[in-house]
Amino acid sequence: MKHLILSLLLLANIAHSHEPAAPAPEGTGLKVLVYSNTGYYRHPDTPKINRWLVLLGHENGFEVDVTEHWKDLRAEELSRYDVLVLNNANELDKVLPEEQRKSVEEWFTKGGKGIVGLHAALVHQTKWPWLNALGGCDFNSDSDFSKAKVIIDPAAKDHPAVKGQPAEFWIEADWTNHDRAVTGQPGFNVLMRVDEATYTPVRECKVSVPW
Repeated sequence: MKHLILSLLLLANIAHSHEPAAPAPEGTGLKVLVYSNTGYYRHPDTPKINRWLVLLGHENGFEVDVTEHWKDLRAEELSRYDVLVLNNANELDKVLPEEQRKSVEEWFTKGGKGIVGLHAALVHQTKWPWLNALGGCDFNSDSDFSKAKVIIDPAAKDHPAVKGQPAEFWIEADWTNHDRAVTGQPGFNVLMRVDEATYTPVRECKVSVPW
């Protein structure tokens, strides 16, 4: 199975401050569903990120819907979308019935679809083995809110998600550690890494940010 999930821990941080919305460009036809319900800790910035994603779609010509209801992840509803964004949606076995989890699996594995996981989307997902395998790891711990240096992986410098970004930059965030590294796992492409020499990590572990 091709791994298309991205743990974009820096998404909201990398984005520049939001300016007044420009006129929407011609639509791309891309339809995105953002799901942000949680079975564990709820990040206070989740509603702001939902709003930012809607505005991002408006400014770039794709349609974004936001939901926290499991009924919107039924097969018929999912079939209308090209991308599913899990905005800090953690421990999903507690809030998504098994039937809806199966719907997501089938929707994705048919091909031509994408799943994007933001920040806490890989927190406590081991009871959904398919999603855990798709993401490549699960949450272990996180740091205090700290400023750290992020480095673009040289092998990924031409990837559309990071192309044009400086080779390294500083970001303030809570840096997560995971129960295993995704580097070297088949089908995974690490885009950025955190320089742990620039902040105090919770434990020694190579921290990848988007992959």
